[in-house]
Amino acid sequence: MDRLVKDPRHRESVIRLYIAGSITRKQASIRLGVSIAYVSTLKRRYLKEGKDAFRHGNTGRTNSRKVDEVIETRVVDLYHSLSPAEFNFTHFCQYTRADGSLYQATGGMEISDKTIIRILGRHGLRSPSSHRNKGKKHIHPLRPRRLCPGELVQLDACIDYFTLSSTKLALHAAIDDATSLIVGAHFDYQETTESYFHILKDIIDHYGIPGAFYTDNRTSFISSRDSKPKQDSRVQFRRACQTLGIELITTSTAQAKGRAERFMRTAQDRLSNELKANGISSIDQANDYLKQVFIPSHNQRYGAPPGSSQSVFSELEPQLKQNLDYILALHHTRTILNGNVISYHGKQYLPMEANGEIYLLPSGTKVKVIATYDQQPIAILHQGKYYRLKHIGSSKHYATPGSNHPWRRFIYGSKKRV
Repeated sequence: MDRLVKDPRHRESVIRLYIAGSITRKQASIRLGVSIAYVSTLKRRYLKEGKDAFRHGNTGRTNSRKVDEVIETRVVDLYHSLSPAEFNFTHFCQYTRADGSLYQATGGMEISDKTIIRILGRHGLRSPSSHRNKGKKHIHPLRPRRLCPGELVQLDACIDYFTLSSTKLALHAAIDDATSLIVGAHFDYQETTESYFHILKDIIDHYGIPGAFYTDNRTSFISSRDSKPKQDSRVQFRRACQTLGIELITTSTAQAKGRAERFMRTAQDRLSNELKANGISSIDQANDYLKQVFIPSHNQRYGAPPGSSQSVFSELEPQLKQNLDYILALHHTRTILNGNVISYHGKQYLPMEANGEIYLLPSGTKVKVIATYDQQPIAILHQGKYYRLKHIGSSKHYATPGSNHPWRRFIYGSKKRV
């Protein structure tokens, strides 16, 4: 009995042949795929009930769990109400359950995600994330997770997928390799070193110093001049990581940072739609929503248990903690001019001691000017110590004569003009 035949018309024809004596009971059992004893049961039912003996008992009955058409219409209207956001069906179910709107649309009825998806499909809707499964030509093997939280943190940025009032935003994110937790994220108008400094400070404040960062070969992390021994050749983020004792590992392939790439793909689909659905129109609102709502929800849903309970995140040393704002800032090399002043973006500054006295340096001394992201200098770094700066005025600006100025036509040693 390799298969069970349940077609009522087929069963009826076989039982009629058996009753007529055209086939034996054993032959009937083989044709129907049932036991010999059950053939006799089917015969008694047929003689008593006729064709109805082969019908299913629930034929013609309405399913008690069928969703009412009014509720189906409300669910479809709820999906349309989230426009211009384009939620995929699974995200729509999760998002509307979280804010309670799905519960109101169904009148308090508990409906599974699969049922909601079937309802949307029956009304001609198609999930934006639906696609045909295609075999991949090149399969990249999964890299095993690091065992300990903080052992490796993947950094990545996504550009041009997030828009607010036609303004494009860049999402920067840091993902712990051992747990897939988002340990830091930040929106900016483009990929910037400042955003990575924001993320690094959030990681230090909430978790500690990670063991290593895994990034791609962008100029925010690595410079083509890094092979030279000069200190100035290092870019800002690499310099900060070196100061804090964080290893910076770079790669040229996106597949090497699979966890970061998958999060970015999820954020492109889910986060962008949630920003639209909540009417968020400014970058400050986007950053608040990202850190207060999206990241906790994402970590709760997608976080994985680590292979080891031991954390590699370490506490910041007191001296580094005291100077953290100086470390996570822009460093530029400047030369002490005559008068013990420093010129920076057209303004002159005096280096000051902590007690308010001027810190004297010989003319020509090279120092590091530490500036904020809007190019406001706050201190200098000299021989491992920080000294604040005092603004004393603007640098003198000398007008350059035009090419047709009389001075340009004067020849030294001659009384004639050209």
